[in-house]
Amino acid sequence: MSNVLAYQAVSNIEQVLLELPAEQTLCLFRQKVSAYWQESPEHVVLAILVASVSGCQRIAVACDEGVAIDSELDFDCAAAALSAVEIDFNQPFKLLPEYIAKPWGQEIWYTGVEARGVCRFEQGRGSVPIPWLLALFPSQFNAEELVLLKILDPLASPIFGDLYFELHQKKQEVYVVTRVDPVAWPAGVGGIKLGFKPESIQHCDNDETFKASFAAAVKDYRGIRLEIDAFVDAIRLREGVALNAPVSADILSAWLSEVPAHLVDQELRLREAMNACIAIKPIGLGDVIKIPCYVPHALQHGVRTVEFQTPVYERLIVSFAQKVLTQTHWDTEEAIDLMDLSPDADAEFEPYDFLNGVSGEKIVDFDDFFVVRAQMLPAEVVSVASEGRYLIVMPAKGEVCVNGQVLQAEEAALTTTTSGVITIKSLNQEVSVLICYPKPRC
Repeated sequence: MSNVLAYQAVSNIEQVLLELPAEQTLCLFRQKVSAYWQESPEHVVLAILVASVSGCQRIAVACDEGVAIDSELDFDCAAAALSAVEIDFNQPFKLLPEYIAKPWGQEIWYTGVEARGVCRFEQGRGSVPIPWLLALFPSQFNAEELVLLKILDPLASPIFGDLYFELHQKKQEVYVVTRVDPVAWPAGVGGIKLGFKPESIQHCDNDETFKASFAAAVKDYRGIRLEIDAFVDAIRLREGVALNAPVSADILSAWLSEVPAHLVDQELRLREAMNACIAIKPIGLGDVIKIPCYVPHALQHGVRTVEFQTPVYERLIVSFAQKVLTQTHWDTEEAIDLMDLSPDADAEFEPYDFLNGVSGEKIVDFDDFFVVRAQMLPAEVVSVASEGRYLIVMPAKGEVCVNGQVLQAEEAALTTTTSGVITIKSLNQEVSVLICYPKPRC
């Protein structure tokens, strides 16, 4: 009669694996981890299958559903019975995207972990939620959470595709432009609202006078915005659509066509008055935009960007030319009180030398991470040392191979602290690849 492999409850699987005898052939553990990303945080119990093969440990992870495993099974059969995914920390993890609808378009998350979406690591034929491995194997990442990598993909339509005009107090962001919609921007140059026009500030007696004038303009626009939003909310109820559900620009445009003409005219006039003092920075393909804290900003329609940012969710919305779906208020008063009126001047990128002598450029250096860009010719190679940290690699243009993992443009992979030297090779064309380096925790 076959023997059933017993589950062993543990609180620190990494420590258990360090102490596991080399001759142990097949073990099954369970560990409880916090499901902090859920709206009502609970716990999830994970099953960890371990086998020692030729002196090396093979590891697979699954959600623990109490499946009975025959102790005489080999590792592969036992993993299949558990629906477990084998994990190899010496190989890159591909980052599987989550698509998050926004009133202005969509965000595509690669490392996001929150109630709205949980991204996953893919390896081999399976994938696991990112927070599972962060909780079970923290030494492989040397971080409680990952730098947030995402793509901002706004609609090409003016107004409908313009992002919130907002600022951050802690979150540091850098954008790299990967596409400018040719219909929205025929000359190939889009824009981002970033700070304010110097002449508008100089026209006022001092910064406080300017802020008061701008606050008044926003307040006037907020009033007409609420009137129109209430009118459209009535249409939502009529059509059976939830009040805060994202809808397509075509549907929203049809609803807005029912708004009385005098409200439409007033909205346009007040919006133009509010926006008159805001600076718009021209941006094109490949441009890098560093977003300083306290500077209001809003990416404009039809400009697609890769974004690396501090993994915190905080923002103050100054204004928005649509209804905000994720909160019932704007943060105008607090934001205007805190805001920095002038963004930092563009600075030259610092050179960055890879291990094999190839040079890249450090496009941003923040408190928690920095990002290097390498422009590579076909079949060129750069070598990077993990140096006890994870790395995130994404080609913004072209195709690369990262330690055997092929990535197309806007695909991403993560390497762990034990990856050693990471080799990034461009394949059949010129490549622009972004490499994010988290900074060590204090």
